[in-house]
Amino acid sequence: MLIRSLVIVAVCALGIGAAEAQGIRGSEYRSGARCGVFQRIAVTSPPGTCVGLVAGPSDGLRLPRALLAVAPGRFIVSDLGAWSPGRGRLLDLRVAADGTPTVTALFTGLDLPHGLALGPDGKVYVGEAGKIWRFDAAAAKPVAEMVRDRLPTAGLHALKTFAFTPDGSLIVNHGSRTDRCETPGTQTPQVPCAETEGAAPDAALWKATFDRPGGRVTDYKLLARGLRNSVALAVHPRSGLVLQAENGLDLREDSVPPEELNVITAGGHYGWPYCTGRAFRTPGSKGGKPCSAYRAPAVTMPAHAAPLGLLNYQGAMFPQWRNRWLVSWHGYRQDRQRIVSYAARRDGRPIAPRGEPELIVGGWEAEPGVRPRGAPVGMAVAADGSLWIAEDKNRTILVVLKLGK
Repeated sequence: MLIRSLVIVAVCALGIGAAEAQGIRGSEYRSGARCGVFQRIAVTSPPGTCVGLVAGPSDGLRLPRALLAVAPGRFIVSDLGAWSPGRGRLLDLRVAADGTPTVTALFTGLDLPHGLALGPDGKVYVGEAGKIWRFDAAAAKPVAEMVRDRLPTAGLHALKTFAFTPDGSLIVNHGSRTDRCETPGTQTPQVPCAETEGAAPDAALWKATFDRPGGRVTDYKLLARGLRNSVALAVHPRSGLVLQAENGLDLREDSVPPEELNVITAGGHYGWPYCTGRAFRTPGSKGGKPCSAYRAPAVTMPAHAAPLGLLNYQGAMFPQWRNRWLVSWHGYRQDRQRIVSYAARRDGRPIAPRGEPELIVGGWEAEPGVRPRGAPVGMAVAADGSLWIAEDKNRTILVVLKLGK
């Protein structure tokens, strides 16, 4: 009994729960099979594919949100650490041929690091709450170089995500400070909403342009407004079409409001905080313009699906997904945690499905002794076309592979 007690104390002292300590790489996932060189987890994926667990809590992951493939077997990972300033880290994940991961910290003490992108200059761009900076991932001792600072940090949605366009511009998310531009102490939206209607609005996308080859920001201007929080943001690699997945209002009802996939047009207003979906009026939002005055989404998604990751698949491993949009549903309430895909036209314009979107990863409901509830956020495509996934709450990195790979 004394030995057992000492083991429990030791596990707790390391900050690892007993259930986590027994799972794959310190996670709550269990496995009895293989997915390539990795241990396979018990979730569903299309026939001929599997999902493997690459890294977890025992590798030092705390709250991974985004990942970026920079070389074969190498990824940069943004890890919030906790939802508080100064706890974030930028991690270097290297995966050996036998599947063994090695995680090292490149930068520490960061303020809510989230967005990652590989710039046309070959450098990795990183988004903290109030700034964007870059570094050379090939350098022996990487040094942070400021790109843009003094970005807004107040309110609910301080995370910065961004995406490069084919011409080298950078599209940047400025999330809303509030849920619905409510009057303080109430749930009543302000009409008009100064937060989104001003000359320098939040709840908007901004566009940074650079001089080349110097890489200095020469212009930073408003692109589109009325977008509550564009954490899921991507650009079609050929056409330059900008696509945003919108997280809707925090209403008590489970069925409203719908989440959105929006095709972004310069100067467009997408309805927040007045309207969501195709014609859903925010409760209490009286007066002002009708919903028809705002840009309608290209596709609607279920309420509270919480789309947090978005990419246009161009890899070789899964040709059936090529040019489709992959979206990670974090699932704010219901068991909607999954990754889905939407067909697109040649220019990347998404096509609304007649029924449910194609399921890439599902069956992610919590089952004690088998798996935790899914928590997918960022996604990346490796050089071989495999799909990599960061889970924040489960503190894992996963990979979708073709069986036999």
